[in-house]
Amino acid sequence: MARRRSSLTPQYEFDPRLGSTGRYVNKGTGKIVKASTVLSAMETQISQSQAAVTNVSEQLAGGEIGLSEWQVAMRGQLTIIHTQTAALAKGGWASMAPADWGAVGQITAKQSFYLQRFAQQIQSGKQSLTNLAGKTSGQFLRRADLYAQAGNGTYHKMNDRIARQKGLSEERRILDSQANHCTCCEGEAARGWQPIGSLVEIGGCTCNQKCRCSKEYR
Repeated sequence: MARRRSSLTPQYEFDPRLGSTGRYVNKGTGKIVKASTVLSAMETQISQSQAAVTNVSEQLAGGEIGLSEWQVAMRGQLTIIHTQTAALAKGGWASMAPADWGAVGQITAKQSFYLQRFAQQIQSGKQSLTNLAGKTSGQFLRRADLYAQAGNGTYHKMNDRIARQKGLSEERRILDSQANHCTCCEGEAARGWQPIGSLVEIGGCTCNQKCRCSKEYR
């Protein structure tokens, strides 16, 4: 298979022949791109979605839009962030097979269910939109922000799918040397090679979706 180009990574091409699940390479030099660099590209996608989520949530808290309009905008961001991060893991839009789109659809549907419950709590008053000072509630914004951050988990779930499709059976957690890790991540990394699905999912530790870990497969 030849290298694949994608609008998601204009500087890089994806080579499915490299590593256990494929690797990105620099278009100009042909050198393999570090996993941390790809994670940074994913985080840029998430940051863009976070900005959109914050904006529309502040509009709701300020009375500029209604709850139903907020839900529509939030569902739109769910679709954007989960499809983007899945495609980034897969190697670009063209690499996404129908089964991959189906898997992402299931993830998005699950997140949409949580969003509906969140909206019901807002409607009932269980979740306040503003604080005592009349400003947008920090708790409300943090909860809304988690929907964008959840794209991190989708990226790693897609990597698990690719590994299984290639007949690989074991995984190990890799700590980012530049990050501060929670004790859960450190403990999972210390377990070494384990059957795929045995380790706590990336995003499932106490650092949640801000986790900077990655995985290797064999």
